[in-house]
Amino acid sequence: MIIFMNKKIKIILSILLIIAILAFIVFKVVEYKKEKEENLNFITIQDFIERKMDGKTILENQDIGLSFVLPQGWEFINTSWANVSMRTFDFEPFMGDVSRSPMADKGCWIDFNFSTNDTKGLDYETLNNVLILEGFLSVYNEEGNNAEIIDVNNVKAIKEFKTIGGVVDFMSVKIPFNKNRVYSFDTYLIGQDKEKCLEEFNSFLNSVSIK
Repeated sequence: MIIFMNKKIKIILSILLIIAILAFIVFKVVEYKKEKEENLNFITIQDFIERKMDGKTILENQDIGLSFVLPQGWEFINTSWANVSMRTFDFEPFMGDVSRSPMADKGCWIDFNFSTNDTKGLDYETLNNVLILEGFLSVYNEEGNNAEIIDVNNVKAIKEFKTIGGVVDFMSVKIPFNKNRVYSFDTYLIGQDKEKCLEEFNSFLNSVSIK
């Protein structure tokens, strides 16, 4: 009887040990996935793969499912406020003051930001509600926003404007996607090339692919 009880206890302890090990493994996997997802908020242009096709420079990051074409005559630049910043070679900052970038006297600028779990002020739930809930866009605009729904390569997006004296000086296209992700593309329509910059921005959006 004692031997039988000892065997039973050993079996129970073995089962509990296996459960504890499995629980630890699951915890570590979940923790790793969460950490990896949060780290995506800090990607830079160095995290993109560059390839050439038909004379175009295509940038791709498979972890966030994004690819886009770098406009011809543009370059990448490191900034403290965006995951990826691009500007034309002829960019000149507003009033010649570098600290006023990305506002321009001449040339164009585009910023890209990526958010998971509503970081960087990019609220997935609010933006997604604008897209899927009837009447929410009107409510959103009544709160002081100036937005409309557009299509970016078969993905619904929200285009927002900011104006000075009735003239658009900033445009942002935000795409809520995959339950907690937001892709944001911004351009600054200030300076002598603002009409050209708007055309460049729209052309750039046509190259964006999210999956």
